[in-house]
Amino acid sequence: MDSNPSVPVKAVLFLVALYASIILAKYSGSAGWKPVEPNSPQIWRFAWKSVPKVNDLYSSPSFPQIYLIPARILNAQTMFLAGDNFKIDIEFGISNCSKEVDHAREGRCVLRPRNYDFQIHTIHVWEQPWKNRTRIAVVS
Repeated sequence: MDSNPSVPVKAVLFLVALYASIILAKYSGSAGWKPVEPNSPQIWRFAWKSVPKVNDLYSSPSFPQIYLIPARILNAQTMFLAGDNFKIDIEFGISNCSKEVDHAREGRCVLRPRNYDFQIHTIHVWEQPWKNRTRIAVVS
């Protein structure tokens, strides 16, 4: 048997860990999700890491080929379960970066002025720093 699990197996393990963390949060009282400072550098780092996954949701011809980038962190929570878990609500806005020529990076892409078209997405982050592993999923 192969000692290196395939990508689908890793995805299933990630989803099982995420599901277990949600169940434990719901039924474990004080051991559940705890608020964390939404404007901390760590939370903003996760928000920017989620940009490719969020933009994958809008990759059809009916959407402009402009990156959505984090505009504001609305809420952030954390819980430890087999690593650091974060649930982050992020408001994304239209940037000045074209998907055809740019890479969306913090400091390079900025929100368009008078931008009133915001999308709110919740991301889940599962981080195991001791393994140098971070998994990000867009859940809504």
